Amino acid sequence: MTRFYIQGLLAMALSLGAAVGAFAQDGLIGKIDLMTQKGVDAVKGDWRYADITTGVGAKMNELEPKAHGKFDDGKWEVLVPDSLGKGRGPGKYSWCWYRIKVTIPSEVDGKAFAGGPVWFETTVDDYGEIWVDGAIDNGRGRGAIAGFNTKNRVRLQKTDVVEDGGKKKNVKRDAKAGDVFQIAVLGINSPLGNPPSNKIFLRGLPKHLTGLEFYDPKAKNAGADIPKVEAAPKGTVVGQLDLLKKDGAAAVKGTWRRHAVTVHAGEMKNEIVPKAHGKFDDSKWEALEDPAVLLKPWGPGKFSMSWCRIEITIPQQVGGKDVKGTAVWFKTTVDDYAEVWVDGKIDLVFGSSGRGAISGFNQPNDVKLTDNAQPGQVVTVAVLAINGPFGNPPGNNIFFRNASLRFIEAAK
Repeated sequence: MTRFYIQGLLAMALSLGAAVGAFAQDGLIGKIDLMTQKGVDAVKGDWRYADITTGVGAKMNELEPKAHGKFDDGKWEVLVPDSLGKGRGPGKYSWCWYRIKVTIPSEVDGKAFAGGPVWFETTVDDYGEIWVDGAIDNGRGRGAIAGFNTKNRVRLQKTDVVEDGGKKKNVKRDAKAGDVFQIAVLGINSPLGNPPSNKIFLRGLPKHLTGLEFYDPKAKNAGADIPKVEAAPKGTVVGQLDLLKKDGAAAVKGTWRRHAVTVHAGEMKNEIVPKAHGKFDDSKWEALEDPAVLLKPWGPGKFSMSWCRIEITIPQQVGGKDVKGTAVWFKTTVDDYAEVWVDGKIDLVFGSSGRGAISGFNQPNDVKLTDNAQPGQVVTVAVLAINGPFGNPPGNNIFFRNASLRFIEAAK
């Protein structure tokens, strides 16, 4: 046995030891795959399924069935766990609920579990919301939609009422053996602006987990991970325009137009109207003389969506500086969800948020219009503005928090 071979074995052993040490340091006790019958049996649950109809009710701003608060899913379809990866729904504009009630076991992967951080995670093809005991964690990448085919991961916790100085207060605690959690996954075919003809399904192992992770109470960061968010553009901002001000819109010769979205249109009730991809005519949409109107709430509240469109002509200068050859980025934050379409297309970024797809609850979308601006160049930006979260949309309305253009010169 050569000296180099022995050194190689030693290096491999040290590497494996470090990996095992890191794994132990993370405090992960075990996992339960809820896309297997064994995993579902371990939590004494079953998967149930229901198609969703949106845009119902007197104001066409509800969805049915609901899965927040108390609800009865006794008549929902019971699914075999390994069928969760099968496409469901009619394709295009389609929505559904997946629901499972889990009882926290006292043993995971042969190891005792009395209590500690437990995380439910899944990746929905294409958009997902996670509701636990009828409530949602709106944090980016947690319960709310946070990107196209992007992981949702929520911590399962209960609220106890405790005495503190003679007063009662609510205190969250981590899961313990015997706790029961009702988990509802809202699955949506997306992007919503032009939903594809494929169907909705949940992703599973080996690349994605639809299931539970159990951690030691002393685990680093309680087992939390960091959601993937696309990086901000690099370079120096040489000019900026506020497109929600008259002078900003005038600088790009643009007028904002908007139009409410009608859902479940078409022969199969799986289309939206109007569309804003490909070639489309918005000449009959509402024209906004003052773009600041977008800062004010509008729409019927609850489940509601609206297109807001502006045609941008790249100027010669911004703030007295030439912008030819710069990269131009459009950034907006819509209360509550948004998709951004550029010349009829959307930058989805599989598995991450921060671009054209819904990027989280009240989170910004930041998309590139061009990396080589030419004065006179025309770019159409269409924002699908949405009230959210979808599973139980609030009674308030849609509004923009901001909308701007940045002209960025690449670093030399």
